[in-house]
Amino acid sequence: MAKKFDVCTLGSVVLDTFLEPSEMELLSLRHRPEMMLFPVGGKILTKTLARHVGGSSANAAIGFAKLGLTIAALGTIGDDDHGEFIQHKLQQAGVETEHLKIKKRQPSSSSQIFVTPDGRRTVFHERTAHSAYHQFPRCRALYVGHLTTGEEDAFEKIVAHKMSSRWNKQLLLGWNPGKTQFEKGFEKFRMLFPHIDVLILNTEEAEAFAEKKARQITPQKSGAEILKWQNSLPDHIADLRPIAERFLDAGVGALCVTDGKNGAQYFAECPGAPEKVCHLFAPTISEKKPVSTLGAGDSFSVGLLAARLKGKSPAEQLLWGSLNSNAVIQEFGAQEGQLSLRTMQHAAKMAEKQWKRH
Repeated sequence: MAKKFDVCTLGSVVLDTFLEPSEMELLSLRHRPEMMLFPVGGKILTKTLARHVGGSSANAAIGFAKLGLTIAALGTIGDDDHGEFIQHKLQQAGVETEHLKIKKRQPSSSSQIFVTPDGRRTVFHERTAHSAYHQFPRCRALYVGHLTTGEEDAFEKIVAHKMSSRWNKQLLLGWNPGKTQFEKGFEKFRMLFPHIDVLILNTEEAEAFAEKKARQITPQKSGAEILKWQNSLPDHIADLRPIAERFLDAGVGALCVTDGKNGAQYFAECPGAPEKVCHLFAPTISEKKPVSTLGAGDSFSVGLLAARLKGKSPAEQLLWGSLNSNAVIQEFGAQEGQLSLRTMQHAAKMAEKQWKRH
């Protein structure tokens, strides 16, 4: 009988190189995101901060493995030195790699990540190795990260896989989509939403995907049950209720939206409850300055989904996600800071001692 895993991860698998340029200015333009500015035609000295295996599938696979779950990584690599390095690092972390696709005579995908002094980053990404997916290993949960246009047929295969047997219908499907999906719009994925158990986005992604802009309100006016791990709350958070309503009405089981230092919000249907929707808000765990924000979304997803697989409540799921993402942004690389199960359990226990519900 084929081996059964706790989680299978599907998405990009790349080699990440973190660079800190010696000459870089940050340019603020009205109504546009802040930009990195480099001189054209020059030669800029850079410092290589780190090289790590990256991509949504690899990031999540290593994170789940650290939390004591059995993992198979799905994705595509080339038959080059980078591909061998990626496989070696995943195997070292306890991740099963036999389900990775190896593309002959193709280089592995890679990213060059330029890091600002305050930890923000811009990613130059080359996706060279991708393919279709037709079969999936047996698993309790499937985590899907960013898929490119050439890989989006996987969604049809995932739905067919989930509906193919009574056992597969119990499969927990978590999705943390990427820019390729947002650009296609909400309606493109209407048939997929009823099969998504947990959808995880950040605020900007949720606005883009739902095609709705969130207004700013105080946490107290959000209608959410507020989970306080510390004494302070942000002055304002995004009012995500209209956005959450659109996703839940489309069939998504639960929506979790992160917002950096402003924490995270969780929405799910609550049959029989007067308000009908369970809405939790948790402020950020720590106010430490981040070293790098790369991998924050995947690490949050890992903590949240791992807690759910372990039977934790929605509040505990938010806590695990917050603890894991906070640890990751204190390190270079999307996996270096991810917590082990023992560390997670200890950190959660300490945080819960300060836990206040409002």
